[in-house]
Amino acid sequence: ILGQIVAIGEAYIAENVGLTATNQLRADLMLHCLRLDPVFYTTHTPGELIERVDGDVHKLSNFFSRLML
Repeated sequence: ILGQIVAIGEAYIAENVGLTATNQLRADLMLHCLRLDPVFYTTHTPGELIERVDGDVHKLSNFFSRLML
């Protein structure tokens, strides 16, 4: 039972660290996107930007959560 409690604690901490890091990364990427030149937005669609920001951060989150476990 103690081993299961420790495993749950480890998983919780890993998820919490991953969520904190990815949320900060999303915020940093959004600030970067907001500071881009308006010409950039004529060549990139909103869906493309959302997929890049959210999709790439999600992939990093999965990578780091698997790395921690």
